[in-house]
Amino acid sequence: MDEAGQSESPSPEAGHNTANEALIRLLKEQAAALSELARFPDMNPGPVLRLSNDGIILAANRAAQSVLGADLVGRIWPEVCPGMTEARWRSVRDASVPTPVHSRVGDREFVFTHRCDPATSLIFIYGADVTELKEAQNTLRRQSEALTEMARFPDMNPGPVMRVSHEGKVLMANRAAHAVLGADLIDRRWPETCPGMSEMQWIMLRDVQALTPVEATIDGDPPPEAIPMIMWAPRPAQEPASWPLEPAAGNPESCAA
Repeated sequence: MDEAGQSESPSPEAGHNTANEALIRLLKEQAAALSELARFPDMNPGPVLRLSNDGIILAANRAAQSVLGADLVGRIWPEVCPGMTEARWRSVRDASVPTPVHSRVGDREFVFTHRCDPATSLIFIYGADVTELKEAQNTLRRQSEALTEMARFPDMNPGPVMRVSHEGKVLMANRAAHAVLGADLIDRRWPETCPGMSEMQWIMLRDVQALTPVEATIDGDPPPEAIPMIMWAPRPAQEPASWPLEPAAGNPESCAA
């Protein structure tokens, strides 16, 4: 209040200063937000790029420059991206959904996902290093091929080949075994399937730590005079899960007591 007791009105200059201070605070906050947004692509561990609709690189993060070169801005993306053909670029540029492109850069495998923004006619690219994934897929494919080949191996044997559990249940059998002993071998008990084998003989045989041939006469086809030889090959004592049963030559022990 002044000496006369009247309230003092704020001066126009004071109000102007307050408005300026608020505007300065707002500008600083916006600058901080923009700075944070600018850092966002660089925090991405994979390549991130922004392109014009005609393929000119407008911006690239640090990861993109590390993978594709430091002088990316201003270059043409189809000329930079390994394996990108003109036809492929046209399909990517005109796509309405994110479109992945696989590229090999040096000794690394990348997937560059292209996303077009119709509102700005810009194209955003997000890269991911999938080298380890590709190697794992190739390893899995090779293992699958090896397992397929191994699975064929018993069926290539002209004689019966089976795997039997310690309890005597047939776990696997090749085609020849099915032809000789029946199509429904799996899950049947071997002592009940092998002609002439008693439960006591099975108990003795399953604990033998050596190859033991056994003779069994099969009725039907082949005729009774044909005698398939079955070889017991127990696993070591520490792995008593199952045994392969293979045809064997030699002087077999007879199943018939």
